[in-house]
Amino acid sequence: MPLTIPKLPIPLEESLKAFIQQSQELFLRTQDTIFPAFCQLCDKAVGWPLKGGICGSCLKQIPTTVRGCLRCGAEIPAAIFVEPSDDKLKERKSNGCANCRQGKWPAGRIYAFGTYGRILQKILVSLKRPGSESVAIALGTAMANWLQEQNALASSNPQSNSHFNPQLTKHSTYDAIVSTPKFWMRRISQRHNSAELLAEAIGLGMGIPVWTDGVFQTRATSKQGVLLPNQRKQNVHGAFAVNPRRSWLGKRVLIVDDIVTSGSTMAEIATVLRHAKVSVVHGCCAARGIGSARK
Repeated sequence: MPLTIPKLPIPLEESLKAFIQQSQELFLRTQDTIFPAFCQLCDKAVGWPLKGGICGSCLKQIPTTVRGCLRCGAEIPAAIFVEPSDDKLKERKSNGCANCRQGKWPAGRIYAFGTYGRILQKILVSLKRPGSESVAIALGTAMANWLQEQNALASSNPQSNSHFNPQLTKHSTYDAIVSTPKFWMRRISQRHNSAELLAEAIGLGMGIPVWTDGVFQTRATSKQGVLLPNQRKQNVHGAFAVNPRRSWLGKRVLIVDDIVTSGSTMAEIATVLRHAKVSVVHGCCAARGIGSARK
């Protein structure tokens, strides 16, 4: 006869869950007391309940995007930013800003947490090093909270002329999150993917599944930062594919990367996702880079 486990009464089950939760909290507090974590930027202790390698004070110093382009996420300078009217909103979304106006943009939009530079640059440099999981947790959690704030702002006043994307409310709940992959040979040699670490932290913070095997790189490519602007798009053309074992039809997918500059890599991934018949594909990056070191 098969072994049957009797169900606990609801009050006893709830009490047991509360006991386990309190025990976990006590364990974490004790762990932080015996083995305290320190901020990777200022060397101050990162106390419970923070679960990352960056303290709350340093996280607050990150200049998040305020006036983001509705296509590529690049920060629009305050001097030239004008709150769009309803008539101008569609035009602004389709034309983009000076950084993306001339290019094809397969992704519906890229949400850029901040602009590459200053404290965010230091964080992303440390994120490239092995053993940076705690930094990814801190930054990814902050990015997840930021995305949810954009959703709350759009939901509270969807008819406003805010610079936030009016489609954010409609497409805020994604079915899956994927990250920019690495070629298998580079994956074996480096065993570290900062984009994947961020994706997992964002997925955990927003309650969205992360498909780490959703997109893979089909061939080796050169590093985008060492190429000329007109070479980068060709470098990644045809270099990605989706996992056919996953069900993509009608899904809403968020692509996560650490840095986006020209957007060639994310645009190529968005293209293959479009071919897989996803209904919505957006991008999210920790930093939007503007300059010669394009990705």
